[in-house]
Amino acid sequence: QDKSTLEKRKVSGRPNGQLQNLFVSKEMLQKDGKVYLETDGCKVICSMKGPFNKQGWESSDCNFKVQVSFSNLNKKMEENEKAKSQASFQDKIHQCLKENILLSAYPGSQIELTLEVIEFDSDLFPYFILSSLLVFLSNGIQL
Repeated sequence: QDKSTLEKRKVSGRPNGQLQNLFVSKEMLQKDGKVYLETDGCKVICSMKGPFNKQGWESSDCNFKVQVSFSNLNKKMEENEKAKSQASFQDKIHQCLKENILLSAYPGSQIELTLEVIEFDSDLFPYFILSSLLVFLSNGIQL
């Protein structure tokens, strides 16, 4: 490999091949439905409600909802950009997780997933998926 390839760094500033630090709160990995995930430049809280029977929900399907919030985020992000990012992430995460949760195990119920971004300076999608899967596993949701 040429020298320029070897000297390239990731967006986070880590050299290629260096492992990224990852912290998951043990206190939150309980049946309270929350996981706190922190890594270089990214902090996310993921919470889950359900499965519960939604009043007026008369379907045999499971209603799965995803909400992404950029609360308390750096002021640099404009409201319009924030709204676009929230909608985009919600759609992507919903589609990805919907395919990997055994929704048929929860007929007539609802599962609500909330992802709150506290800080970020890199691609959030992998951390959203990881924190979501940790929440599902800690709450006994079948994948």
